[in-house]
Amino acid sequence: MHLALYSLALRSRLDEAGSGLTSILAQPGIATTALASRSSAGRINRLSFLLNDSEHGALALFYAATASVPGNAYIGPDGLGITTGKGVV
Repeated sequence: MHLALYSLALRSRLDEAGSGLTSILAQPGIATTALASRSSAGRINRLSFLLNDSEHGALALFYAATASVPGNAYIGPDGLGITTGKGVV
């Protein structure tokens, strides 16, 4: 929620400044990665059948960076519990 409010405020300031930049929210869901396996929550990788692999986790971020989406759009996975799937607006 904090990031959504920050994105709204950022978009407002960017628009006021006439910068031409866009504020977009993107999240990868939960991806099984080496980083997650080394954390105290490393047990999450045991649920890999419910999670994205690292390549699919990057899809929402890649989509946000390359697609033409409206300012302050939220892009995240479209799968089960928004933890898996491809990136959608």
